[in-house]
Amino acid sequence: MPDTAIPKHEIEALARCLFPEIQRFFESENGRREFAEWRASQGVNSNSAMKEDDPQKYGEAAS
Repeated sequence: MPDTAIPKHEIEALARCLFPEIQRFFESENGRREFAEWRASQGVNSNSAMKEDDPQKYGEAAS
């Protein structure tokens, strides 16, 4: 986790609140469609699984 002035327990509390909503969105028809559109715009094959060993390819920060 990157260094931040925000206490870890505050980040975790926020994540507990946001995660269910984010998960519901990506499980919805609209969320799946938007994610597929985003992947297509990134040049990602929709039939391939996202590689966890290459997080920067998908716009995530390396841990």
